[in-house]
Amino acid sequence: MLWQTPGVFELRPPASRDDIRTAHRDQEHEIAAYVERFSIKGFLAPQGEHWSPAGHLRHLAKSQRAIARGLEQPRLALLVFGRSQQGSRTLDEVVAQYRAALDAGGQAGKFGPSDEVPELPPEEWRAAILERWRESGRELRRALLGWTDEQLDIYRLPHPLIGKLTLRELMLWNLYHNAHHARRIAERAG
Repeated sequence: MLWQTPGVFELRPPASRDDIRTAHRDQEHEIAAYVERFSIKGFLAPQGEHWSPAGHLRHLAKSQRAIARGLEQPRLALLVFGRSQQGSRTLDEVVAQYRAALDAGGQAGKFGPSDEVPELPPEEWRAAILERWRESGRELRRALLGWTDEQLDIYRLPHPLIGKLTLRELMLWNLYHNAHHARRIAERAG
């Protein structure tokens, strides 16, 4: 599978809306437990020329908040993106499309972490980043409750790199995206 690295932020594609919510919550706990082991300096400092672990979490929080906002829109508003006639694709298909977009030079754009650093002690900044990321996950899981499994395969939202995705595809992509960034942190930390 394109998205699978056994034992490293492992991801099993969930089937139902409730399975997606559970997988997301469990993944959040796993990633948080991992990044909380970093020293303050290791958490906040860039990994070579790449984002710091804090930067990755800030990026993921922005991404999840955008999805949650989309899920909170009235169904009528989502019709502007059309309805899926074929249902949802598999996680493998969505990941293949996403990785192709990355390989073609796709970047985070406005979803990248800002350079803004508040005037807080490092420990408080770390706590704020982790809490903002966790809150974005809670918002996403709450927003998902407003949709049935059938609706997840009909309604669509746009993804900035890979176009319109059904809500299920978007949620599966989000699980992959979180694991992808957690793996980058781990690889760069050695």
